[in-house]
Amino acid sequence: MAALRGEIFGLIIMDWLLPERSGLLITRELRQKPGPNQNTPVIFITARAMKGDREKCLEAGANLYLSKPFEPNELLRIIGSVLRQK
Repeated sequence: MAALRGEIFGLIIMDWLLPERSGLLITRELRQKPGPNQNTPVIFITARAMKGDREKCLEAGANLYLSKPFEPNELLRIIGSVLRQK
């Protein structure tokens, strides 16, 4: 989270299962607290693909959700789509 407060990013790719904290919690904090990345697009890439997981990511503040496994071209397409919206 410290890196997200100190640097400005054009895009954040987040995973749900991180070593110290949930990507959901980090994304919620990012959206709630004023800072340079509060409105930076967030793409969730996660192995969690149960019913309701996509909605949880979007409710936390993610712009898009992609479940693993996925094709590299799919990720590139999504990144391009998000960056064009900026």
